[in-house]
Amino acid sequence: MIEFLLSPSNIPFAVAIAVVVAAAVIEVVSVLVGASVGHALDGILPDLHADAPGDALSVLGLGKAPAFVVLSTLVTAFGIIGYGLQGSLAWAGIEPVSPWLASATALFLAVPVTGRVSRGIARIIPSDESYVGSRAKLVGSIGTLTLGDARAELPAECRVPDGHGGSLYVQAVPVNPGDVIPEGSKVIVVRRDEHVFAVARFAE
Repeated sequence: MIEFLLSPSNIPFAVAIAVVVAAAVIEVVSVLVGASVGHALDGILPDLHADAPGDALSVLGLGKAPAFVVLSTLVTAFGIIGYGLQGSLAWAGIEPVSPWLASATALFLAVPVTGRVSRGIARIIPSDESYVGSRAKLVGSIGTLTLGDARAELPAECRVPDGHGGSLYVQAVPVNPGDVIPEGSKVIVVRRDEHVFAVARFAE
């Protein structure tokens, strides 16, 4: 079994599964120390809209479900489908195809599978975790720091209403570099600096 899993024809799929496992471990560790790789990844991607069915990224479900979930699903589907294809050939007594051909076939099949899974996940994610909306329109909005203290050198996770009845989770740093805004504080989004947002304490 191990010989089959690690055979040269299956190396791309072994790497894919290893990457998913490593990413999951890193995400758990990052959450434990007050950060989130998943939300950081979502924050560095361009604005995505779920109502753009012709967009190549929307086929994967990006814009409907968190980017970390979508990409993890894609890599997992790629690995499982690849092993399934090569395993089916081996079961039928046929030599496995080249890793390049198997990878191309697995990726082709993994894309629609990822889209279906992502849309299914999007339907069960609580509404306050909606990832639909434009981050460019968040300036001036009131949000809450939900994970970590906001520091200039270490962004915190901030939940901000997306204008569609849900919320977006973005990376936030203090507008004044020397400030530290504690977790749970209400903040106002002052500006967007590339992939993070500068925020200030909001006095009610």
